[in-house]
Amino acid sequence: MPKITPKQEHKKILRELYKEGKTFKQLQKTLKYSEKDLKELLGDLENLNFIELKGNKYFIKEFILETVKRKKESLEKPREKEFKIGIRAVIEIKGINEKEIEKNAKKIKEALEETNAFRMRKFYLEKPEELEDGTFSGFVDFELDGKNLENIVYFLFYYTPVVVEVLYPERLDLSIGELQDALLVINDVFSAYTEYLKTSVIKEELLKKRKKPR
Repeated sequence: MPKITPKQEHKKILRELYKEGKTFKQLQKTLKYSEKDLKELLGDLENLNFIELKGNKYFIKEFILETVKRKKESLEKPREKEFKIGIRAVIEIKGINEKEIEKNAKKIKEALEETNAFRMRKFYLEKPEELEDGTFSGFVDFELDGKNLENIVYFLFYYTPVVVEVLYPERLDLSIGELQDALLVINDVFSAYTEYLKTSVIKEELLKKRKKPR
């Protein structure tokens, strides 16, 4: 029997629990693991916040099931061949009031819809919350299709989402040209950021010299 890595074992347990909760004995009977090994694996999954024990049965956490469901639905949806990558992203928007956040969220939506590099599938703005300093924070949750990796990389650097989840494909085939275009975007962004840091350091040093008494 080939040696099974812990990662494969975890996946086997999650597959067993996907449709319904199961007791320890049911899992042991199906998976044929020793009592010690199964307890250890279930403990790992509980620590990772993937499963929970309700009564005498183990269940996959609801948010994990929702994520799997979303990916499955996205893979089943008909897609135009020109869009290669689908992602779910969450962007945080801050402002002095709720209206400003709603206005900026609308601008983001319009900017992404105006370009033919992306296609918006879902767009939802959670109700903004007031922070301790009196300002407001809101989160935009949306699904987006991109034509290629270059577009997705550009999106990540420009909009800096706090959450990114790849919906499709499970595997991505890239030509050398596509990979080079994506790497050029990354290089351009880092070059601009490095230049900004250098300029900031030089300005700071000049200010320190001016402040020194003669």
